[in-house]
Amino acid sequence: MKKDPIKYQEYRARETERSRIYRSKLKEVVKKNKKVLKTKRETDRLRQQRYREKKKEELANQRSLEEMLKKLEKSLPAKMSRKIEVIKLLYSKYVEPEVKES
Repeated sequence: MKKDPIKYQEYRARETERSRIYRSKLKEVVKKNKKVLKTKRETDRLRQQRYREKKKEELANQRSLEEMLKKLEKSLPAKMSRKIEVIKLLYSKYVEPEVKES
């Protein structure tokens, strides 16, 4: 559908109209009913909170991976030829068995 720009534009226009109608109906219901508004706000707040926690977790994992790489690089031998040997051995031990299984 994305390859045909005319069909894609028509699709996007229909989807925009559909979502606009949905939002307007939802807004009318919420205006009439305070309890619905309160529950909607509560669920939105919880959803945003979960999203923020997930992002924090991802960043923490990313940071710890960077720390592990730094420690690994520090523990490698000083000579480049020895470094390459160690990396090749680790590659053959951990990566190649996974490739053979696939």
